[in-house]
Amino acid sequence: YGRGPTKAKTYVHEDYILCLLEDVFTPAERTLVGAGNTEQVEASRRAFQEAVAPEFIAIVEETVARKVRAFMSQIHYDPEMSAELFILEPRLTDPESDRE
Repeated sequence: YGRGPTKAKTYVHEDYILCLLEDVFTPAERTLVGAGNTEQVEASRRAFQEAVAPEFIAIVEETVARKVRAFMSQIHYDPEMSAELFILEPRLTDPESDRE
């Protein structure tokens, strides 16, 4: 989808997966941010996330073999970062494992 972030780190937890990305803006977005037009950057990124959410969710679900309950994305300007958060459905427990 174009120039990617320069750094990325993913944290996998029992209930969620969090991806932190750095240096995420394109040159055009940096120009808009510099001119104070952050609303346009946010609207564009929100539209992009809505368009690719099904694809991102499918990749996570296939990788971890669990359903994604919710997907959220947020950007931060200084420092230039974004966070992609996937909330996972609870694991199904085995009724046999509850017996002593």
